[in-house]
Amino acid sequence: MWLLPTLNRLEKLKNFLKAARDAEISTPGRILIDKDDWNKNQNEYVIINNKYLPDNWAIEITDAVTMGGKCREYIPKLKADTTWIGIFNDDHLPITKGFDKKLIAKLDGKNFVSANDRRLESFRLPVTATVWSLPLLQAVGWPIFPPFLEHLFIDNIWLQLGKATGCWRMVAGAVVEHAHVLHGRAPDDETHKKVYGENFHQGQPGEMWKKDEQNFNLFMQTDFQPTLQKIRQLQDYLPGEKWNPKVSGVRP
Repeated sequence: MWLLPTLNRLEKLKNFLKAARDAEISTPGRILIDKDDWNKNQNEYVIINNKYLPDNWAIEITDAVTMGGKCREYIPKLKADTTWIGIFNDDHLPITKGFDKKLIAKLDGKNFVSANDRRLESFRLPVTATVWSLPLLQAVGWPIFPPFLEHLFIDNIWLQLGKATGCWRMVAGAVVEHAHVLHGRAPDDETHKKVYGENFHQGQPGEMWKKDEQNFNLFMQTDFQPTLQKIRQLQDYLPGEKWNPKVSGVRP
């Protein structure tokens, strides 16, 4: 199941959905919209729902506003037979036809994969569409976002986990560009300012940036190694075996 948390960026959302349909996306997804955004832009979202959604996609309304909050609210509601969860941003632009299946085909039940953004950073960081094997999320105990991150540094935290355990790979044949303001691919907007701060272009990060960065650094100092142990414990199991952290615990 793909999740696309969005916030008051209707044209970007339409552009993403058009690109995804042009790239022949065939896997299911949900667009996560908070109540205030829905109430403010309901007419536009109804048009998007009726004219833009790929097959097996739908809009879901959340109480949470941030990307992390929406994932933490919605992912626990997914069906028990869910085997993978992917994340899009509304400023992603799928290029490769069948990109979604190319990504999912590289999952092995213990890893996560990301698409090719056509920049060198794609080889260094999961910077665009990313998909996780559900057992990996169950092993670390997070619905993609840990409880201490709201939006930023999520790619950094998964990069560090992926590098340390070998559980991440970039799929070069699945191109999904990220038209991001920090990559110089888009002008800034009100959503950028809410997330990064009013003066982020002048090197002055906002409160969400500061808090997420502080919490990321604290995690790396205190909880990084125990989280690696959880992933390595999962990796020790044979394909098809189910790891129950309540039973198996974590290796010393």
